[in-house]
Amino acid sequence: MNAIRSITAGKSHRLPARLKLLSTRLGSLILLFQRMPVVQLLFPEANIIGGASVANTISLAVTTVVGLGVFDSVAGQSQISQRTPLVVLGKEPATATATAATAINVPATVSASLNFGFNWDPANDFSRVKSWRCTTGGNPGTLPAGLSPASDDNTAVLPGVTVGVGTIIPITGTPSTPGIYPVTVRVYKDNNYGGEVAAQIFNICVLGFSGQPTATPASISSGQTSSLTCTAAGNPAAIPIVGSGPPAAQPAGTLTYQWYRGLTGDISNPVGTPNSTTPGFTTLTLTATTDYWVRIKSVLGASTVTADSNTVTVTVTPVSSPFETWASVLPEGQRGANQTPQNDGVTNLEKFAFNLNPLAPDVRHLTVGANETAGLPGGIHTGGKLRLEFLRRRADAIPNPGITYTVQFGSDLSPAGWTEIP
Repeated sequence: MNAIRSITAGKSHRLPARLKLLSTRLGSLILLFQRMPVVQLLFPEANIIGGASVANTISLAVTTVVGLGVFDSVAGQSQISQRTPLVVLGKEPATATATAATAINVPATVSASLNFGFNWDPANDFSRVKSWRCTTGGNPGTLPAGLSPASDDNTAVLPGVTVGVGTIIPITGTPSTPGIYPVTVRVYKDNNYGGEVAAQIFNICVLGFSGQPTATPASISSGQTSSLTCTAAGNPAAIPIVGSGPPAAQPAGTLTYQWYRGLTGDISNPVGTPNSTTPGFTTLTLTATTDYWVRIKSVLGASTVTADSNTVTVTVTPVSSPFETWASVLPEGQRGANQTPQNDGVTNLEKFAFNLNPLAPDVRHLTVGANETAGLPGGIHTGGKLRLEFLRRRADAIPNPGITYTVQFGSDLSPAGWTEIP
């Protein structure tokens, strides 16, 4: 120690050209040899005395002593970390050159408020940070709609300082446009953005839909199905960060889809595969017009954000039965199966079953064995047996006839006494 004091008193030795001396309020002196950066020595406070020629060889450097542990200069140790909505470290060392390979993902979602903040960890020299700014590639207009950056601080030390860490909330609002938006946060050692110390890119990942749900086809006949799909946007992509310091890499957000039957927000009727990783969903066969919507969920570390889609409607057109098609020639109000609009005692259903004329009285019977194509059932008694003959609409007809024929027999006219026969 005496040797150092004699040097600083300018007695018998010259200071090395690369020697840096610092007198601090902590009563300590740090000696840094630039040619040997791994050598860092701590000395008691000394009075530096020398003329102009000596002063020219001395360059003062500012560091902060943390206990009696490691002493670092600012260069190569400072970093900017995400404070909210997640606590995610930046790359170390952070420099004024920020790249996409060292970006940090910030999860967000449409129609939900976002308070994005960051920490400036000055690595033992917070006092050198005098200003900061938030930029979006030099164009603030590239922020997603609904978000706005806080005013840059160009004259004062960063607010919210605790133990050498500044907490800033530079971007707030409710985003309405899904997508991924890079934002660069820069800090400076001087006022008015002078002497940039470090920079960090943050990807504001706004989860939402670049393509709302669609149904293909959107209109179906009763008994058919429809395929639903959507296109999500804003799920954080994987960042294979390289270099020293945490984090080693950032995985992609895990994106899943859950479809529901009903209007948007109604989760009482989930359909399809729970938490599917594919956006598609095929409905069951539908007989009535039905609404659907989908909720997408992105999980990134400790953060989970969701976004709900619009409602998509699958319109189902009822299919007219063969009887309804047949009866459509009758006036409204006269098309019921059990109605007899011709007052001939033969119902519409019976005329449909036996191919009779719906627009005129028609009570004819088949002539057994004549191969006729219209008429009520006919019968004859021959050879001691009763022979009956009736028409039927074929079961394999296209479209299906929509009617079933059943033959029964009995010993009396009581309904309870009738038995179905093949």
